[in-house]
Amino acid sequence: MDFIGKALAMLAILGALNLLRDVLSYGDGHDSFANNLYEAAFVGTPFVILSLAALGHMQKLQHKLVMLAATDMLTGLPNRRAFMEVVKHPNQETRSDVLMMVDIDHFKRINDTYGHAVGDRCLQELATRFRTQLREQDVVARMGGEEFAVLLVDATPSQAAPIAEQIAQGGLISLEETPIRITTSVGYALRDGDEPADTVLQRADQALYRAKSEGRACARMALDAA
Repeated sequence: MDFIGKALAMLAILGALNLLRDVLSYGDGHDSFANNLYEAAFVGTPFVILSLAALGHMQKLQHKLVMLAATDMLTGLPNRRAFMEVVKHPNQETRSDVLMMVDIDHFKRINDTYGHAVGDRCLQELATRFRTQLREQDVVARMGGEEFAVLLVDATPSQAAPIAEQIAQGGLISLEETPIRITTSVGYALRDGDEPADTVLQRADQALYRAKSEGRACARMALDAA
């Protein structure tokens, strides 16, 4: 219901309440509903407008707080809490998803060499690239630090492989005229059916550490994935 509709509804309620008060006070000598409605409108319109404005402001504020609670402030991506809320629900039986864990290679070295401000810019730039590398239905989130997670919706490992490799290869990021080569290590696992998300992410994380141990800048699929 729009603002005008809500205002009219509130005025009608005020008119009815005013009529009830009139009936209880004067019995058969009470004014008509139209007169009571007019009186309620004359007296109550400022109250109605202020009440609806306050309600609208509170609703917008509540929506903003919900968004802030689910968003990583640095990158604008969903945060860990929001990502886990998405993936905790079981898949449909006819659908399989792929979950990825992504970790920036040698990120501490970047921070130590160029400073944390440059490290933050790298995280922001990678977040932007992730959005372009993934499909509209996919979800990417910053899990904390230099770690990200990806949900490839309705995908197979063979479909995930080139995406994971593209993410792993990263690219050059130019910050203050200094090109920085950024690569990532990626581990991914198939989630088939109603397997708990925590279990799949654990397998993806194990594959991620295998990618790190095998030289970084690469993607590895969980060994026990289908």
